[in-house]
Amino acid sequence: MARKEPKPLVIFDPETNAEITFSPEHRLMLESAKTQIKTGMAQMALGLKMIRDQKLYLLDSCDSMTAWLVNVFGQSARTGYRLLEAADQFAALPNAEDVLREPLSHLLTISRSKDAMEQLQSGEMQIEAGQVIQPDGSSIPLPVFAKQLKEELAGEVQKVNEKVQKLHQQMRVSKETGTRLAQQLEGKDQEIEALNNTVRELMGKKDIDPKMIVLIHEKKEIIALLNEVTLGALDMLGRLSTIPHKLVDAEVAGHISRTISTIEASLDKARDEWAAVMYIPKAKIDPDLVPGEEN
Repeated sequence: MARKEPKPLVIFDPETNAEITFSPEHRLMLESAKTQIKTGMAQMALGLKMIRDQKLYLLDSCDSMTAWLVNVFGQSARTGYRLLEAADQFAALPNAEDVLREPLSHLLTISRSKDAMEQLQSGEMQIEAGQVIQPDGSSIPLPVFAKQLKEELAGEVQKVNEKVQKLHQQMRVSKETGTRLAQQLEGKDQEIEALNNTVRELMGKKDIDPKMIVLIHEKKEIIALLNEVTLGALDMLGRLSTIPHKLVDAEVAGHISRTISTIEASLDKARDEWAAVMYIPKAKIDPDLVPGEEN
C-alpha cells in the first residue's frame, strides 16, 4: 500500500490578507529554527556569566558589566541581566545547557521558589524536555508548573503586603500617640530624678536601712531600661516601615514575614510573662472580662 504524502497546510495571513501554503518541510524548518534559538539563548546566558565572572568586559574597555551590556551586548541591559540571573541559578545543574534552553520567563519564576531550587540542586526534581520531573516520579509540563509557582509566590507576597499594611496602620497610630509617649517618657525621667533625690536624702540619714537604698537604685535602673526598650521598639518599627514596596520580591517578602512573625511572637511572650502581675490587653482575651469571672 502506497504511503500517503502529508497534505500542504493553507493558513490565512492577516498581514497580507492572503493565504500561504506550508509544506511539511516548512514545519521542519520551524522546529529547527526554534532549536537554534533555544540553543543560542542557553549559550548566550552561559557566555554572559563567563564574561561577568572573569571580568572579561575589561578587555572591551568597559569598566563594568552594565557598561558592557549597554555598549557591546547589542540587546537591552535588562535582557542581559535576566539571562545572567537564569545562568546563576541553573549553571550548576548537570544538564544546565538543556535547562537554559527552556523559556526564560518560566526559569526565572522557578528560580524565585526556594523549595523548587533546593529540589533541583539536590537532584530530587529535574527539568527535562519541557517537563518537570517531580520527586514522586510524576511529571508536569514546565509552563503549568511555572504558573502554579507564580500563583503561590503571588499569594505569599499578598500576605506579606497585608502584614506590612497592617504594620503601617499600627505605625500611623503610633505616630498619633507619639506625643503622649514622649510625655510618658518625660514623666519617667522626672520619676527617676525624684528617686535620685530620695536616694540623696536617705544617704544623709544615719538610721536608714541600706536595703531600701539598694531597692530604690534597682527601681531606677528598671525604669531606665523600660525607657530604652520603648524607644528601641519604636525605632525598629519605624525602620521596617521605610522598606520600598517596589523592592519586595518573594525572597524579601519571606524575610519580612519572618521578621513580623518574630516580633509578634516576642510580644506574645512578653504579654504571657507579665499578665499575672498587671493588665496587658491580649487579642485573644476580652478586655472587659475580669480574671476569674465568666459570662
